[in-house]
Amino acid sequence: MISLMKNLKISTDQKIYLEALHDASLDGRVRDRIKATLLRSEGWSTSMIAQALRLHETTIAWHLDDYVSKNKLAPENGGSQLYLNKIQTDEVVAHPMLQTYRCSYEIIEYIRITYEIRFSISGLNKWLHQHSFIYKYLQGVPHKFDEAKQADFIERYNELKSQEIDKPIFFMDAMHPTQAMKVSCGWIKKGHDKANELNIELHNFPPYSTNLNPIERLWKVMNEHVRNHKYFSTAKEFRDKIEEFFISQTLPKTSDILGSGINDDFQLLNSAS
Repeated sequence: MISLMKNLKISTDQKIYLEALHDASLDGRVRDRIKATLLRSEGWSTSMIAQALRLHETTIAWHLDDYVSKNKLAPENGGSQLYLNKIQTDEVVAHPMLQTYRCSYEIIEYIRITYEIRFSISGLNKWLHQHSFIYKYLQGVPHKFDEAKQADFIERYNELKSQEIDKPIFFMDAMHPTQAMKVSCGWIKKGHDKANELNIELHNFPPYSTNLNPIERLWKVMNEHVRNHKYFSTAKEFRDKIEEFFISQTLPKTSDILGSGINDDFQLLNSAS
């Protein structure tokens, strides 16, 4: 008899699974069976469990016997399957690696349509964390970048750096931070080359290679201090905050520690294909 057993042994993985199933289940009868199983595995007697769940001790014994002998957690009239089995779990774990989902409800809908099992959002989030999923921003890779051209640029840059020891090398970006600018057309004087007038020799980056430009990292630092989650009601306010960062406040005070992140230690991209 279950009631005479000193303990009900379940593995750590089984316990994690049952706790996730408890959070996901919308059926109170299923949750009671899961609680009885978990409490018994933690050394509670059937009488203690019955008192805690406000059920008859014989009912608790039946629930525990159902789990031990049949791995059963749903009542006789429980209807359709209420949780993912091992094969289904493996399939669901593999699926988001083939198709990225932005929201939990999209995965809930996939599981509902595919397996006729419904998760709550909190239950699915816990299930995903327990199966080593995290919610994070994706890292985009420009699909047209050329690995060979990037490698060639780095080689030419290192050669230039070794030859021009006494001359500074400046990195520039064609686009500066804007409040809300949409680029359009404009009348530009033809043949006006400011770089030649100032005796500046330009070395162009390969296409789709922002990872080779340290100034992109500077924009990132500036955005973290100035723009992220900030609203600017006027262009003057936006401009003042940018100038404050670069001239009077943040950048001058942190320039001595920025070299570890803003430098020519280029991050190479790997093709997504």
